[in-house]
Amino acid sequence: VGSAAGHTTPIPGALRPMEVLDEGDSVADRYLELIKGAGDVCSDFTWEVVSTDGLNGAVLGRHWNDRSEFPRLGDTEVWSFINRSGMVHPMHMHLVFFQVLDREAFTEVDFQVVPSGTRVAPPAYESGWKDTVQVNPDEIVRVIARFEDYAGLFPYHCHILEHEDHEMMRQFQTVECGNAVLEPTEECDDGNLVDGDGCSADCLVEDSLWVSGEAEGGSVDVTVDGVPLSVATVFGQTSSQVAAAIAAAIEADPTLSAAGVTAFASGDQVVTTGTIDSAESFDPGLFLSGVPLVPVLSSWIAWVAVVSLILLTAMMALGRGRADRLV
Repeated sequence: VGSAAGHTTPIPGALRPMEVLDEGDSVADRYLELIKGAGDVCSDFTWEVVSTDGLNGAVLGRHWNDRSEFPRLGDTEVWSFINRSGMVHPMHMHLVFFQVLDREAFTEVDFQVVPSGTRVAPPAYESGWKDTVQVNPDEIVRVIARFEDYAGLFPYHCHILEHEDHEMMRQFQTVECGNAVLEPTEECDDGNLVDGDGCSADCLVEDSLWVSGEAEGGSVDVTVDGVPLSVATVFGQTSSQVAAAIAAAIEADPTLSAAGVTAFASGDQVVTTGTIDSAESFDPGLFLSGVPLVPVLSSWIAWVAVVSLILLTAMMALGRGRADRLV
């Protein structure tokens, strides 16, 4: 200890502001049941964290090597810890800090979790950044986290040593779209985050349809992922306007939207993350390419084509007759 003066700067009157994560930014909900499961040769029971596809949903995984959570870097998710085990568990997540959204009591009816109260926001001491949260028996605790910085495997577990040594330790894998490495949940990864090049910025395979010509009036029918769509066309529409209308119809369809299918138009090209099963033009001025097509001609064009074929056949027959006489 010396005589030098210590730190004399005044203590700040307030801490720096904290970012509050918005549940509306979440792209996924994860459900994790904390249970006292069946035993094995080493124990009469096993502490487990079991992932399901929803509250009371089908089991997705229950062991260390059962990976069922694949957050994408940059994404925000909500994780629900559902404590059915009868004792408290301090649940800890690696890689991320998270914020507690709320707590909610539940009862079990016929082995089903039934929420029995209202969601209660955390007290002040629990409303900051955390990496561990206490989950009480018969309680659902929801936390929200943004997954950032590193791609790879990371554990989440109960922080009671005996429990994590059982099956109450699992691992999630963060996925980085655009790193040219095909990872779980990715359909493609071409090393960039550009739409319209066959692999979308969300690493989904894209399908394309090209429109050419100018509309004379009619319709264009497109089937995407088995969903039929019909787009009316009017005289004078350009090919790019029709392409935009097709993309808008794909985006607006509730079935395709629920499946996560997106679409946009780039000039005369329609790009979608769905599969274009077929496309059919019922407008004599428009032509489609790039997918299984059934071009349809207007009735007067069809008649002209038939008459022309008949005249051509007759002229060829007449020519052969004259040649025979000359021989």
